[in-house]
Amino acid sequence: MNFTKQWFKGWLGYLKPDLIILDIMLPFKDGWQVAKEIRLTMNTPIIMHSAKGEESDKILGLNLGGDDDLLKIALTLATISPGEKGIVT
Repeated sequence: MNFTKQWFKGWLGYLKPDLIILDIMLPFKDGWQVAKEIRLTMNTPIIMHSAKGEESDKILGLNLGGDDDLLKIALTLATISPGEKGIVT
């Protein structure tokens, strides 16, 4: 699907969300740019969702309009204890 700026703005305007959880690594544009564009027209709280754990990435997201950040945790079966593997698989 081709996400154009007009489509995205129309979609957000139609939904009027109470909260936006925004991934940083989107396929069509980075989430930082999207947050910046959202802030031009909306004051909806934005939680930046990212696998990037660097302090500078968090600061950038907050400076571009994010209200908070949420770090993605990537788990593999090798990092999960044996007792927890039965829950995951």
